[in-house]
Amino acid sequence: MCRGLKSLDIHSFIKEVTGSFQYTCQRLQNADESEYLNLFQVVLTMARQNVSIASPEGCNMCVQTEKTNFLMEFKVNSTAEEALTQTERYRKNFHDKDREVLCMGINYQFTKAVRTCQHHQDQLLCNWMASLYSENGTLKKNYRAQKLVLTCA
Repeated sequence: MCRGLKSLDIHSFIKEVTGSFQYTCQRLQNADESEYLNLFQVVLTMARQNVSIASPEGCNMCVQTEKTNFLMEFKVNSTAEEALTQTERYRKNFHDKDREVLCMGINYQFTKAVRTCQHHQDQLLCNWMASLYSENGTLKKNYRAQKLVLTCA
């Protein structure tokens, strides 16, 4: 778990963590940001990652690895852009001489009863985008907005 996090393969990381929600997907129908934050914290803690709250404002977390501080802001029924913009308020607190900072905006939306073949299936949509900054705060890379669709089991 979390191989994508260490290699900066953000899509794989989001897919790994969100995929673990498949069997609790129905429970997420009315979830707010804090429930997604809690799920990420559980998954990452079980994967032995160093997890903490990034800022008292918003619904966010920081995962610290050897080379990178990952800042994640969570939204529900909003946009990944809005979540990413919110990380800019506290990103500067995480720059140091040894670590890059990767800011991630993650938005979830539950959709009810999508018709597939002969039956209806609920879906969990995850939109995300990210920006990677060097140790001194210079923008190194923008990850364009991407979408992941999880069919609820």
